[in-house]
Amino acid sequence: MRRGFNFFVAGTPEINPREAPCHLCMRCSAICPSDALRDIPIEQVHMGYAILDRKKCYTWTGALMCRSCYERCPIKWRAMHLENGMNPVITDQCAGCGLCEHVCPRDAIKVIPTRFQDVRKDGAGGA
Repeated sequence: MRRGFNFFVAGTPEINPREAPCHLCMRCSAICPSDALRDIPIEQVHMGYAILDRKKCYTWTGALMCRSCYERCPIKWRAMHLENGMNPVITDQCAGCGLCEHVCPRDAIKVIPTRFQDVRKDGAGGA
């Protein structure tokens, strides 16, 4: 929950991937006390998108084999895949839940919230 003196956002949900990412359990609308949220299919969740810095990623740099982000991605069948069976690549179907950022041991992944973007600027699906 957001805190502070701005009464427009105080008490509203906030995703901070470093502290507590979204697990895409899809229960928010069921537990929302004001019924302000509605159910949507998991495929329509777009809170933001993740960007992977290949220069920091253990696997991409060849330092060691790390699949932390891939293993924790709740929608890896569409949001993330492994190039050549080992290098993580984030697709443009990323929901922005932040689990990959949360578990990355190298801080090689950052999630950009949807509210801070007009259009995707990288064009490479956040990879």
